[in-house]
Amino acid sequence: MSTTILKAPTRAHRRQPALDAYVEQLHRYFAESEAASLQEGIDVAGRRVAVEPWVADALRNSLAFGLGGDAQFALLTQAVALRMKIVDDASQLKRELSGPTRKLYVVQAELMLDAAMTMALLREIQQAIDDEVRAGHMDRAKQWTQLKNSMHGAATGLKSTLADAERRRADVLTDDLTDQPAVAAEVATPSRYAPMMQKLAAEDAERMRLARVRHRALVALDHLPSRTELLVAFLAIAVAVWLGFVKLPEHFRTPLPLLAAKDFPRSDGFLEIEAHPPSLYITLDSATWSALDREQRTHLVRTASSVLLTNDYTGAWMRTEEGRPVAQWLSGSGVQLLDEDELRKQPVAEPADQLEPDDS
Repeated sequence: MSTTILKAPTRAHRRQPALDAYVEQLHRYFAESEAASLQEGIDVAGRRVAVEPWVADALRNSLAFGLGGDAQFALLTQAVALRMKIVDDASQLKRELSGPTRKLYVVQAELMLDAAMTMALLREIQQAIDDEVRAGHMDRAKQWTQLKNSMHGAATGLKSTLADAERRRADVLTDDLTDQPAVAAEVATPSRYAPMMQKLAAEDAERMRLARVRHRALVALDHLPSRTELLVAFLAIAVAVWLGFVKLPEHFRTPLPLLAAKDFPRSDGFLEIEAHPPSLYITLDSATWSALDREQRTHLVRTASSVLLTNDYTGAWMRTEEGRPVAQWLSGSGVQLLDEDELRKQPVAEPADQLEPDDS
């Protein structure tokens, strides 16, 4: 497969022989693969060479519309092909260092050439950034800047593998591989563009931060219990609280004693006592009750109430043997005498749960 990178004869053409095999491999990969798989990287010597999504889209669109001779297409193609060559040469260097060294100097020369071509491409990428900034295409300028940063990291790594003499030779060779002068990378971007580029970088960093936060939130939501699980847990807690604070205390509470006449210090006139804890029913002798004045009647009921409180009773009702209610005591309201006038004004109503004992 024959590939033409640039139409006009320039110094950049001198990079083509070293990159041609990788450019052809890249074109085959485009022809055989989907865009999604390209974003996962290209296999070179058992390693994956990453390709930015925007670079993959730009190259695919250029091939689809026959723009293979476009300068930016050529620059992107050579940038990806050079990454592939660097990975391939680094793998060969690793093999040479672990085995025979008959090709070690050849591999080192290739790495020196890789470093020179990387620095040459950096100058041309910087020129592309400047062109996009002047045209007001800040999003494109940011994309090219990211590519430049990636290539700059590759250049730094390559130079670290070279000796001092080889690095100096790579610097000289760079001028022979590009038409961009060495000062282009330093003066191409005017200072007035610097704040705008910094703002774009800050916005990009903020988007990445928000994406990470959203990802963590989605992961956390995946681990939250479902609505049904939450309802079951709530019901289980409610049952536990009911058992702990209601049923279990009732279960373990000591039963109230069944009081009788002997338990009261003054039980004269008490004909019958029927205990239904926590309530008590007392049947009084009507003649004895009639002989007492109001103060004595109050004292009789209050004396009985002290016994009831001691034994945790909450109420008592007193009747004569004819069934006439004459007095009552409630823990919340105290003693109340029910004479004939009061009965006519406000009949006494017993609680609905306190039934009058039957004959049995």
